[in-house]
Amino acid sequence: MPGMLPKVFSGVSVVDFSRLLPGPFATRLLQKMGAEVHCVVPPKGDALLGDYTPFHALREGKQMHPLDLKRAEDLEQARALIRRSSILLEGFRPGTMEKLQLGFAEAARLRPDIVYASLIGYPPGHPRYRLGGHDLNFLVDSGFYSLLYDDASREIPTLQIADVVGGFYAAFQILVAWIRRLQDSAPQHLQISVVEGLEHLWSYLAHESATGLIPLLTGSLARYRIYRTRDGARLAVAGLEPKFHEALLRALGLEANAGEGEEALAARIQGVLAQRDAAEWQERFRDLDACLSFIPGRSEVLTRRGF
Repeated sequence: MPGMLPKVFSGVSVVDFSRLLPGPFATRLLQKMGAEVHCVVPPKGDALLGDYTPFHALREGKQMHPLDLKRAEDLEQARALIRRSSILLEGFRPGTMEKLQLGFAEAARLRPDIVYASLIGYPPGHPRYRLGGHDLNFLVDSGFYSLLYDDASREIPTLQIADVVGGFYAAFQILVAWIRRLQDSAPQHLQISVVEGLEHLWSYLAHESATGLIPLLTGSLARYRIYRTRDGARLAVAGLEPKFHEALLRALGLEANAGEGEEALAARIQGVLAQRDAAEWQERFRDLDACLSFIPGRSEVLTRRGF
C-alpha cells in the first residue's frame, strides 16, 4: 500500500488540460500531495478513451470542467481557471495550446508566477518531436522495449510503463520547479518528455561495462531467476549476495558442488522446489532471509487496494 505523501501543494490550484494516462497520473500525484486539481475536458469525450482518462482511479477527487475551447465563453472560463492556478499541465502536441490561445506566453500574462508544464512524447530536437505517439511508441523509440524483451519478441506489456514513468517524471519536474519558484517567482515553462523520462531509467546501462552485467541480472545465475513449485506457483529467487544464496541452499538441504555450472545448480534447486506446493514452501520460508518472493497472479494484483 503506498504511503502518505507530504502535503507540499496544500491549498495550491492545478489546472489540468491533459487526457489519457501520463498527465492525469501526474496530477493524481500532485493531488496526493495536497493540490486541488481542476480538469478541463471536452464536452463530448472519445468513445474509447472518454473525456479525460479511461482509468477511473485517476479521476477521483478532481473537479471536471467540460469546456469547448473553440467557443469564446468557454475559452474565457479556461482563462479564469489559469488565473487562479499556480500550476498548469497540458499534454497536447507542441503548438496546440498556442493555437487555442492558451500557450505559455498567454498563461504567463494571466498568471505571472505560473509553472507551465507541457507533457510531450519526444524531446525538443527529436525528429518525431511534433508527431503523435502512445505508450508502445515511446517504449520502442526510447530503447526501453529492446532492453525489456529479446530481439524476437512481439510482446506488449500489461502495464503502460512509458505513460506511468512519464507521469512520475512530470510530477518530479513540477516539484523541482516549485522549489525553484520559492526563490524566483518568474513564470516557468517545462517541456517534459516521456521518452526522455524512460531514457533516464536505463542510462546507467550506457557504459560498455554493462554488457557483462546484464546477463547476471536476467537469469544466467542460479541464484537470480524464477522457479516453479509442484503446483506451478512461481518463486522469484534474488539472493545475489553469498549469505542469501547459502541460506536458500541450506533451507533446501543442498550444498554447492565445486566446479558446478549455474544450469546444473539451477536444475537441482528446481528439483527440490518441485517436490512441494507453494503453501508448504511459504510456511517453510516464512522467516528465511534469502530474498525470496512468491509471484502473485495478475488478477490478485489488480484486486489490491490502497492507491
